[in-house]
Amino acid sequence: KYRDDASTLEDVLNQPSLFDEHLTRENLEEFVDNSMKYSSPMEMLEKAKKVDDLFGTNLSSYILDKFQEQFEELDIEDFVENPISSAEWFDSFNQKLDEFKDDETLNWEDQKKMAEDLLSLKDKIGNEFISNQLEEELEHFVDRMISSARTPEQLIESVDFARDYDIPFNPQKVKEKGQEIGMSNEEIARLLGGAFEYLKTMIENQEATFEKAHVILDKANLPQQQIQQLIDLSITEQAEGALGALAAVDLKQVTDSIPNTPEGRELLEKALGAGGGENLLYQWFEHAGSMPHWMRQIVKNHAKRIMIDLAKKKAASLIGSSEAGPLPEGSTRPYFLGDDLDTIDLDETIDNILDQGKQLDDVRIDDFIVRKTITGRRCVIFLVDISGSMSGPPLASASIATAMLLITFSRDELGVALFESNTHVLCEIDEKIDIDEVVDEVLDLEARGGTQMSAALEWAEKQFELSRSQDKMFIMVSDAGLGDFNQCQPHLEKIAEMGATSTLILPHTGFGIGNIQSILNAAQAELITVKDWKDFPEIVSEILSRV
Repeated sequence: KYRDDASTLEDVLNQPSLFDEHLTRENLEEFVDNSMKYSSPMEMLEKAKKVDDLFGTNLSSYILDKFQEQFEELDIEDFVENPISSAEWFDSFNQKLDEFKDDETLNWEDQKKMAEDLLSLKDKIGNEFISNQLEEELEHFVDRMISSARTPEQLIESVDFARDYDIPFNPQKVKEKGQEIGMSNEEIARLLGGAFEYLKTMIENQEATFEKAHVILDKANLPQQQIQQLIDLSITEQAEGALGALAAVDLKQVTDSIPNTPEGRELLEKALGAGGGENLLYQWFEHAGSMPHWMRQIVKNHAKRIMIDLAKKKAASLIGSSEAGPLPEGSTRPYFLGDDLDTIDLDETIDNILDQGKQLDDVRIDDFIVRKTITGRRCVIFLVDISGSMSGPPLASASIATAMLLITFSRDELGVALFESNTHVLCEIDEKIDIDEVVDEVLDLEARGGTQMSAALEWAEKQFELSRSQDKMFIMVSDAGLGDFNQCQPHLEKIAEMGATSTLILPHTGFGIGNIQSILNAAQAELITVKDWKDFPEIVSEILSRV
C-alpha cells in the first residue's frame, strides 16, 4: 500500500526496503518531478545521491542533466554550503571554481576566503578522491594568496595558513613578494623559517625576552636538534626569557639540560617565572614523572601558581555558581543544644552579650547567636577518569577544570573524585576546601590503571543522598571504556532517580567506543564530545551556567 501511494523521492528514502527491485526509470523520473515542486536543485542532487547509494541507480546524472540551467545559475557559495559526495556535485563545483579563478577583480581577501572554504569542504566531504583533488586546489590558492598579498601582514598570514594546515608553498615566491612589498631581508628570513638563526642571534645579544621567543617558537616548529642547541645556548648565556619559552615548548628537554647546581636551580626558577602559562601546565602533566626530585618541586611550584591563576580566571566566567549548597540566610536566632557550632555568628554573639551588659560568668547558652541557613539551589558532583587512556591533554584540562570548580564552589556543595582502578576523593560536599592542598594533590596525578567506575559512582550516590540542594548536577569525564559497567548501572540509575541532571563528557576520538550509550541510558545523561581539550574548562563552565 505504501509503495503504491509513494509519489516523491522522500517517500522512497523513508522506506527504502519496500522499493528494492521495484524501482523503474519511469517511477524515478515521476518522483523527481513531484519532489522538485518543493526542493531546490541542490537538495534534489543530495536526495538523488542517497537513492544511487541505496539502489545502484544513476539518478544523480539525470538530475544534473535535467536541471542543468538551474545549476548553472547557482553561486559557488551554494556548493560550499551544500557539499555532496558525488562526482556530479564535484563536476559542477569545479566549473564554478574555474569561473572564480578567471575573475581578475578578486583580491587577497577573496583568495583567502576561498582557501578557507576549500579546507572546510575537504573536512566535510567524506570522499577520498574529492578530498585529494581539493588538496591540490588548496596549494593553488595558497599560491594565489601569496601573489595577491599587498602588505607584510597579508604575506605573513598566507605563509602561516600554509604551515598551519601542512600545505606546500614556494619559498622563492614568498621572498620575491616580500621584497616587492618592502619587507627587510631579516623579516623575510624569519618568515621563511630562519627562526633558528634569528633566535640564536637574539639569545647571544641578550635580546630574547620570553614574549619575543615565545612568538617565534610558536610559529617555527623547530626540530628537536635545534631546540636542544637553543636550550644549551640559553643556559650558557643565562637567557631566562628564552629558556622559559623553550620550557613551554619542551619542558623535558629543558629540565634534562639544566645542571643540579645553585646556579642551575636559580636559572630554572627565573626561566619558569618569566612565563609559560597553560602550555607549561600541559608540559607538566606530560613530563613530571621523569623529572629528578630536586627539579620536580621547583617546576611544581610554578605549575601550581599557573593552575590557580588559570582556574581563577576561568571561574570568573561561571554564572550563578555561588548559589549552590547551604547558604547563609539574613535572619538570626539564639543557639539551641544540638546546633552546629560552625553556625555561631561571633560578631552577633558579642554584640548580644554587650547589649545585655553581662559579665562572662553570666553568659548562658541562649546568649549565643546562630545565623540560619537555607538550602541552596545546586549540588555538583564531578567525576574524572584518570585511567591510562586519559593521559596527556585530557588529564591536564580536567585538572584545570577541577581547580576552577574548587575555587568557584569553595563554600558550596561540591564533591570531586578521580577514578581509575581505584577512587581518589578530592573533596566531599560537606568538607571545607583547602585550595592549595587540593591543587597540590591534583598536580601529583598520573594517568594510570584501567577504568573501574563503580566505586566512584557509589561515592557520588552517597554524596547526593547527603545533599540538601534542590538541583543536583552530575558531571562525568571519561572515555567510557568501563571494565565494570554491570556494577555501575544500578548507581547510575539511582542517581537519575534522585533527579540529578547528568552529563557525560567524552574525548571526540572515543566516540562510538566503550559503554557510551549504556551510560547515557542508565543516567539519563546528555553527551558532550571534546575535540580540543584546551576548551574543556569552558565546556564545564557552560554546563554549570545553564540553570
